[in-house]
Amino acid sequence: MERLYLSGSAPFFGGRSSFWSIWSPRAIGVENGDDYDLMREFPDFMKNTATEFYDKTEKDVLHVQEANHIADPVFTAINLQGRVTHHLANIAQGVGGDVSATPAKLATGLPLFGPSSKGYRHFSAIASLLKLNDRQNQRAKMREGSPIMIATDTIVERFEVEPARPARAARDAQAAQPPQPAQSALPELPAQHAYARILHTSRGPLRLYGGKTNVILAAGAIPNTTILLNSIENEAFQAYAGQRLTAHFRSHVMGRFKADHAWFGAAPDHVEHPVISAHHVRGTYAPPGGGPSLQWHIQINGIYIPPDLQQHHVEEIQGMLPDIWSAPTSPQVEESGGHVVLTCSVLGELPEGAANALWAEMIARTFSTVRVIAANHDPDLQFWKYTNSEWDRPGGAPTREHHSRTIKPLFHEASTNYMAADVDLPDENPVGAVAPADRPTVDLSYRPLGLRQGNVYVTGAGLFPTAGSWNPTPTICALAQHLATTLVEEKHLGRAAFNVGGTHDTWFFNGIRYVRIEWAAHGVLPNPAADRIFYGPVEFNYEWRALWHTGFRQIDVILPVPSSPNEAYIFSGTKYARIGFHPNYDQLTGYRVPRLIADGWPSLNLAGPGFTTALCGNQYVRVHWDVQHDQDILVGQVAAIHTRWNHVPPGQKFNTIFPDPRNPNWAYLFSGARFWRINITTPANDQLEGDVAKYWPSLKKANFI
Repeated sequence: MERLYLSGSAPFFGGRSSFWSIWSPRAIGVENGDDYDLMREFPDFMKNTATEFYDKTEKDVLHVQEANHIADPVFTAINLQGRVTHHLANIAQGVGGDVSATPAKLATGLPLFGPSSKGYRHFSAIASLLKLNDRQNQRAKMREGSPIMIATDTIVERFEVEPARPARAARDAQAAQPPQPAQSALPELPAQHAYARILHTSRGPLRLYGGKTNVILAAGAIPNTTILLNSIENEAFQAYAGQRLTAHFRSHVMGRFKADHAWFGAAPDHVEHPVISAHHVRGTYAPPGGGPSLQWHIQINGIYIPPDLQQHHVEEIQGMLPDIWSAPTSPQVEESGGHVVLTCSVLGELPEGAANALWAEMIARTFSTVRVIAANHDPDLQFWKYTNSEWDRPGGAPTREHHSRTIKPLFHEASTNYMAADVDLPDENPVGAVAPADRPTVDLSYRPLGLRQGNVYVTGAGLFPTAGSWNPTPTICALAQHLATTLVEEKHLGRAAFNVGGTHDTWFFNGIRYVRIEWAAHGVLPNPAADRIFYGPVEFNYEWRALWHTGFRQIDVILPVPSSPNEAYIFSGTKYARIGFHPNYDQLTGYRVPRLIADGWPSLNLAGPGFTTALCGNQYVRVHWDVQHDQDILVGQVAAIHTRWNHVPPGQKFNTIFPDPRNPNWAYLFSGARFWRINITTPANDQLEGDVAKYWPSLKKANFI
């Protein structure tokens, strides 16, 4: 196998995204009535997440269209797309093996915050970013969010992490030190570094103020891993990050044939400009020595060149194709008037020890695919001979040595910090045990080993356990959309609140942080003048040590345990745990091992699939809880909140609920920046609505709204 190498980073705005092709296949789905799954060895979480976010990514971000649905003369001036599709229907018979062909999915526009079209234009990550920057900065001028700041001519070298917060001094000198029950002793929190607070760049250090800034690495597999290795001192991360590298290797094949009415099925219309088509062929190769099947794919562009070829058509073609790497050169286009030129980019996953065999298989299948498309035009079929730079009608079969070209740089590097459900290492290794060659180093929350409770998140193909063989852009974007959605929801959904018994205080939770607010009412509403932050905001996993041991990273709902004022049930995602706490100090006195809500609260499971989590948007259900027997009973049926409390708008979703500390028959419901005060027992009574920031200004100060 020829020596290959990695491409470097592009030192200008947009980086390597400037060279993205717009081929946008899904890695998992259904085509031609058959299920397919290219995500070999990926966790189910990644497969399910990608599948869930493909539609949003294709529609709202990349504007993906199938080539046979693109309403643009570039594709429709003559029926080139349809005819190639017609001839590729016979690919299984003509090529053999496990192979299939479909019209290509292409990222064809820039619909972000602007009109979309069914026409054809290349998606541009740079243009999208600049348009987003302009839109958000205009909103910031109207005090609708914060501006976006883009730093150019800057290299991020590493980030500096802040140690775990030390135990704080007593904050209330008059409060007695709470007793520590022997049965509630908890193991000490590991002294690990947690949060990135300073970015070290080529333009100097940048301080991340406020404890609320997330660092999201989106620079590509190699740069991401380099930054992490420069920053994280965790021994396990240093040992395993970057040990696995996967990628795609690539070759080009080009053929042409004279297109006549027999091939088109009718006399081709006269056109003045080139017309293109785009198809995606995928296949697998079973290594003779066993092991998993290896994947390969071909990105095929057909180009119909008008008989009266003009020089400007060459530049036109190079700007039309989805991939700049496969664009034909002037010598390849000259004297091709009246021909269909097929440019084939052939990519396969880089395996250990089987690359040459896979490469030979890929090229042979590509030659066969070109013959299938040319149909009965074998006598006219020519292949570009790269060794002589000329069109050639080989006497025998075309050869890999003469009629294909190896692209030296590897493409789509991946797996340098791949994701898995469990990235923890065992506490002890048996004597003589051989350490694995590599391990996953990013968990399902996109956080790296060593900073799994921090503010650093990783995106990109470095998360992929294997490279497979498909253009990874849609899958990368789908996972990034999930991460973005999760981070936004952590700020706006699942904000648990709990009244501290015997005080006028309420604990509010937001993602991994919490704040304790002292407040009082003036009449039936909170009194803004009496509202103040008693403590925080701080990360709860350092102050409430037991929550760290439950594994919870966000608290959705907290329910008091009836008849036990210093105990509560905390809900996070699909799990819950029972905790004990001391009301004077924000300290937990014990906890029970988390359980699934569906197991511990079967009534919520009976209520419907949505109630296997505690937070259920715009619906409610009543549950009777028998503490003595640890049982729950469903009371009534699931209903929309507005059907019982009709002052609440239909469909309004809520993320916080807590009782009025003065009257448990009343409760506050939060929905983003708005709140409702409702009567639990007598819904017909007055229900009040207001602005959270107006009545709880401390929540605004804490950046919880």
